[in-house]
Order: sequence, then structure tokens, then C-alpha cells
Amino acid sequence: MKPTNRYPRTSSQNRLSDRDMLFDLLSTEKHMSHMYDHGIMESSNTDVRYTFEELQHDEHENAQVIFNAMQERGWYNTNKRSRTPDSNYLQVGRSGRSIANSEYAVTSGSQKFGSRLNNNIKYRNNEGRRVTNNSFI
Repeated sequence: MKPTNRYPRTSSQNRLSDRDMLFDLLSTEKHMSHMYDHGIMESSNTDVRYTFEELQHDEHENAQVIFNAMQERGWYNTNKRSRTPDSNYLQVGRSGRSIANSEYAVTSGSQKFGSRLNNNIKYRNNEGRRVTNNSFI
């Protein structure tokens, strides 16, 4: 019996370029890392949390390899001056386009968030709960 090809050849028009495949892989690694982060934060079991942490570390290593490969080929440029206007956008599935701006933390004021939070803590009550200036903490 002659073996058959399960996957028929497709024209080059229907295939992803190497660049597109690497972008897709990197996006997937970022998404999986984000999902593992949720698992780590929500785990009540130490063994489960540790497993998620190991898996997330693997995702970070994979993403670094993909990032390096893309950067070597000039497909992922981190130099702000040489970006094209469209390169600041990432494709995010059904939600459309989302701006990717690494300056967000600087301009959003989130750098000062922790210092304000610490100033609100006054003391712990008899039950060991923190009592603060703000009733929501």
C-alpha cells in the first residue's frame, strides 16, 4: 500500500512566513506566561504554585530564544527611533489591536503606588489585621 500524504502541499500564498510564525510563537509564549501568572497568584497549594512557577520559567526561556532569533533577523526592533508607526501595535486575537507601550508604567503613576500604599498602614489591631487610613485595605 502506497503511503498517502495527510497534509497536501499548499501554495506559498496560504502559508505563514517565518517572521509571522515567530511573532505568533512569541505572542503565545507571552499569553501562556500571563496565564501561569494568574495560576501562581491564585494557587492555594504550594506544589501547584511551584509547578506553575516552573512552567512560567520555561515560557520565559522559550520567549527569550524566540526574541533573540527575531532580533537577529531584524524582525523585533527595540530601538524606539527605528520603529515604524505600525510596529507599536500587537495583534490581540478577537479584541483587535492593542498598543504596546513600555512607557506605560512611567506615565501612569504606577511607580508611586507602592509608596502610597505603605504610608496608609498605621498598625495591626488585636486580631492581627492591618488598620489603615483607608477603609478599603
